[in-house]
Amino acid sequence: MPTLVANIPASVREFYSKEIIRQAQPRVRFAQFAKKRTDLTTNAGSSIEFTKYSSITKGGKLTEGVSIDEKAMSNSRVAITVDEYGNAVIVSEKAIQLSMHNELQEASIALANDMAQVLDAELMGTALSTTNTVYGNGKATVGALVVGDAFTTKTIKDVTEKLGINNSPKFEGSYYVCIATPHQLRQLKDDSAWIDAHKYVESGVGNLYMGEVGMFDGVRFIETTNLPANDAIESQLKFGISIPTWEAVIFGENSYAWAEALPVEMRESEVKDYGRMHGIAWYAIWGFGLIEEKNIFSVITA
Repeated sequence: MPTLVANIPASVREFYSKEIIRQAQPRVRFAQFAKKRTDLTTNAGSSIEFTKYSSITKGGKLTEGVSIDEKAMSNSRVAITVDEYGNAVIVSEKAIQLSMHNELQEASIALANDMAQVLDAELMGTALSTTNTVYGNGKATVGALVVGDAFTTKTIKDVTEKLGINNSPKFEGSYYVCIATPHQLRQLKDDSAWIDAHKYVESGVGNLYMGEVGMFDGVRFIETTNLPANDAIESQLKFGISIPTWEAVIFGENSYAWAEALPVEMRESEVKDYGRMHGIAWYAIWGFGLIEEKNIFSVITA
């Protein structure tokens, strides 16, 4: 007699693929600001190219009878290589059939949490890879930081000044975005110019971003615990200073990119032990990279 093997139907896998995405969305911070491209879903290859157009030569006053001097447009390309990402859990057939809980739903939640952490960590690492850095209290180098060189209003103004000098484009032409740790943002909230997010939403500013907590000096602030909060030992290893440090990023539009060749989906491995065990995974093909580095600064404070 042949062995009967129980597979999870494709319709169920598709449902839980969507569930993984839905469950993960509230947990991500960096993805909502990434320039996303999906060209590889239709074009073969191992990388996605982002095109950057340079500003044309400045125009000016025209002279009657003289033709306009036509300017050439130029562009460059940023290639982002994509790789496979994923993780898996094991669910037994007995648990699926007899548990008082929906084991597939619980598995999708666990996978969603993991996927969100992986995606956010990759994008965070990309953002922090910028060579543009501002240090707390106006210090010139990370080695000059001392306890008390905090994430202050001065620090924010130092960064927005540099972004302005770089002509970094603002989101919706109105604001920059900062993603920072709770410890850093706590140091801003006592300033009289700080505006809590719920206050400006009530006044009609628009929808909040995931994790948005407030605004100051034309910067909207996103809170996350995923950014580095380095203890003295970690700071010594990373920066050569034996004091706690915290890291954040402030940026404008078109700063970093997320290339998606295959959207995240739920997959089932070949069933094991005569159909008694199911391996269930999230799987995606992604790539990440900076697009326009002048549009993004990291911030290190003590």
